[in-house]
Parts: sequence; structure tokens; C-alpha cells
Amino acid sequence: MSIPGPLVTLCFLLMMVLGAFLALYSLLRLARFSRLEPSQVTLPWLKIELKGPAWLILILIGVIMLASPIIAAGLQKPSNVTLPPASVQHVQMINHTGNPAFTVLRDVSLLDLRDSVTTSWYSRLLHWLHLTTKQRIRPSVLKKYMIVRKTAPADTFQMAFATTGLLDVHCVTHSAIYQNSKTIEGTTETDGWNVIADVSMVPVGSEFEIAVEATYWNAFNGEGGDDFTTHARKQDEPEDVSTFLLFPQDRPMKEIFVTEYPPDGGPESAFQGSAREWPGPEHLSYYWTTTNVRPGYYYKFSWKW
Repeated sequence: MSIPGPLVTLCFLLMMVLGAFLALYSLLRLARFSRLEPSQVTLPWLKIELKGPAWLILILIGVIMLASPIIAAGLQKPSNVTLPPASVQHVQMINHTGNPAFTVLRDVSLLDLRDSVTTSWYSRLLHWLHLTTKQRIRPSVLKKYMIVRKTAPADTFQMAFATTGLLDVHCVTHSAIYQNSKTIEGTTETDGWNVIADVSMVPVGSEFEIAVEATYWNAFNGEGGDDFTTHARKQDEPEDVSTFLLFPQDRPMKEIFVTEYPPDGGPESAFQGSAREWPGPEHLSYYWTTTNVRPGYYYKFSWKW
């Protein structure tokens, strides 16, 4: 059974008010007039036993009740999100050298936006604390799948990701080294990642599959819409580039625009190539695919919902 968010928020507010009253009453009244006789409270389901003056135990219980939303927020575990890598190298700058020893034959990006605009109950409750937007809330999960040919000796294949929110990245097919860099340009802070996958066992001339999952936290949640950008590699051989978007049930896609811009940072313009696209039933999904023949071009998907 799903419990409405406003009801959960109300219950926590009542618990905070009761906790504040209990702590203040114990401190101002019981601490002054009660005897310092020992007391004991046992919470068997938590395997906790509290011993001490009754007023002090009541203050502790009140403080715990007052902090219950923060405790619950810390224990909240969103489902279907990327587990952070066990080890991360924090660097000043991401040095993405490209992949000259590889040719990407197909690149598929599946971006799941279904939880991207969902505001959790504890975020609404703690809004008065003026929490920074750099929170792990409202996740969007990107699943990137590639077919790659190894054309020359090389031990690693690199993949770069970046966002103005927060990122968790994990390569699901290969062992990898993860580099993370926080950069600030003006008032914008970017969370950049470099995934360096170990492909040393792949023979030269053979093809292999590689998949990476990335959770973008608090990123794709614009009030009227947002955008996602993918790109083709700088290579001579054509590359199949596909993007699949999944939209929230209560925010279907109203319209979408596909634009492009060259790798040298030239002006953005409407997509000029040949592509196929399929809006899904009730506009809850969108699929776009092209065979790219322009090395390094970027393709931007801007939607309204």
C-alpha cells in the first residue's frame, strides 16, 4: 500500500513537535524538581538499553523524535539507482585522452526520467533548512550500451560523464578505474567522471560490448522541460547513435526538439541528417536513431512536459 506523501510529512511534523515539547519539558521542569534516581528504558526491537535519570532519558528520547526526519532521510534508500564505486580517484581535472585504438560501431543511451521530478517527503519537510540543491534526490538513470571494435593494442577504454548535479557511475561489464573531479566555472559547479575500463584481454581486431550505468541526481527536473546530449566519436567509420527516453507517468512528453552542433563548439542548429524516431504510447517514451557520418557531432534532445 502506498502512503500519501503529505500524510507522511504530517506524521513527522507531529513527531517533531512532540519531541521538542518532551525535551523542553524534561529540561525545564523535570530536571529541576525530580530526584536524581536512576531509571531504565529498554527497546528490545532496537537492542538498546538506556540507563540514567528519568529526565535525562526523556530529553534524549525527545531529541531523537525531533531529529526523526533527518534520521529517516539518511536511511532512505532509493530503488533502481547506481551503486557508487568502491574506490574513486579524486583528481583536479579529468584528462580524457579519447580512444584512438577503438572504433565505436553502436552507441545506445537509455535515459530513465521516471523519478526525475519526484520530490521525496523528507525534502519537502526539510526545505526550511535551506538545503543545497546538491542532494541525492530525484534520480535519473542513464544506461549506456556500446559495441566497440579494437583496432590497435590498448589496455583501457575511457568514457566521460558530467553534470551540474551529482553523479554515481558504474561500469557493469568490465573492471574499471573511476576518476572524479569537481570544477567550478563562474557560479556553476560540475561533477565530472572518467570511467577507465580494462579491456586488455580483448584481442586486436575483435568486437566487444561494454555497458555503463550512471545515476544523475537532481539533474533532469526542469519545471517546463529539460534536455539531454549525446555525441558521436571522432572516427572515419559510420557509427549508429540511438537515444531512448522514458518519461514520468504524470509528466508525459508534450514535444521534443533535436538539435546538433559540431565538435569545435560551432553554433547549434536543427538536426540536418537522416534519422528515425518513434514517440511511444501516451508520449511516455521516445526513441531516436541515426547512422552518424559526421565525426564528433553532438546531438541534443530538448523536451517539454
